[in-house]
Amino acid sequence: MDSLQEGVTIADFSLPDQPLIYANHGFELITGYSIEETIGHNCRFLQGPDTEPEKLKIIRKSINAGQPCVVELQNYRKNGERFVNSLSLTPIRTAEGKVTHYVGIQSDVT
Repeated sequence: MDSLQEGVTIADFSLPDQPLIYANHGFELITGYSIEETIGHNCRFLQGPDTEPEKLKIIRKSINAGQPCVVELQNYRKNGERFVNSLSLTPIRTAEGKVTHYVGIQSDVT
């Protein structure tokens, strides 16, 4: 996964605030945030003034339902530059069906 151009992240839904526990090099290239700056934080740090609230509602609704989703939304790089993020979120479940993690795939489609 580290050699992919797309950003790949994994968020741990068993921990408070669902922090990222994995990010690949593609995520660093797209966002400008190092892996060290990313791990342990919720991915909200990519949001900013022009991040569309309606897109965030779609994400929250999907996560609350334990469903996958794909959205395009305005995000921000570490340097403050905006980019259009095509974000795909997929839940990872236990054998019993409980969501434990979400895998996020980010593509810069600016």
